[in-house]
Amino acid sequence: MATTGTPIKNALAYLVATFRAEVDSYQVRAYERVLREIPGDVVMDAAEDLINQAAGGRKYYPMPTATEWKEACSKIIQKRRKAAFEIGASGCTHPSYLEEYQDERGVWWSRRCACYERGKKLMLAAGTPIAIESYYESSTE
Repeated sequence: MATTGTPIKNALAYLVATFRAEVDSYQVRAYERVLREIPGDVVMDAAEDLINQAAGGRKYYPMPTATEWKEACSKIIQKRRKAAFEIGASGCTHPSYLEEYQDERGVWWSRRCACYERGKKLMLAAGTPIAIESYYESSTE
């Protein structure tokens, strides 16, 4: 597989070859429009995940839609964020990531522990969650 195009086009070529499908220029533009804000490595990891799902029995006809691909990207980001938080907060002994402390007046308070803050920073660095919009509007008339 040649990797001379954009990350979306490279991943799309990978999907097309794997699913033995054809896409026209309108479909390519639809994929690009839906996935344009997503980092290239996430797009490729999501393509790999879609292929693994198909190998596991999930049916795509003839291949995943742009919306299905975006949902797969969202799941990749969620997994990365969760893993990053768990790495940052590993070994934390505070229940619910809260620690108690006493202020200068002798009053006891709770605050987030350093483990939580470290995990949160790593989670934020792992990527921004992807919003999945509904492409179909329901009529309430």
